[in-house]
Amino acid sequence: MKTQRICNVCSLIINLSIVYFTISAIAYSFRTDVIIDDPWYGFVGFASLKFFTNLSNILVAIASFILVIYNIRSLLKDRACYPDWVLKLKYL
Repeated sequence: MKTQRICNVCSLIINLSIVYFTISAIAYSFRTDVIIDDPWYGFVGFASLKFFTNLSNILVAIASFILVIYNIRSLLKDRACYPDWVLKLKYL
């Protein structure tokens, strides 16, 4: 039981960091005052969302946020309770 709790806490920390860093990176790409390089200047704001890497990072952040909710729930119940669709979304 202790090993499972440690794994849940590590998973919670990792998923929270994924959510935080993705939100900060997307927010950074919406700022127009920090982009100085001319070839990339047209790809700020919503135009930066046309790249697959940004969209896939947003999908990972959404899946990680859902896993954070289930991690907290499993820590409170003291047992792992992840639905199949949440794990499939994470590995998608």
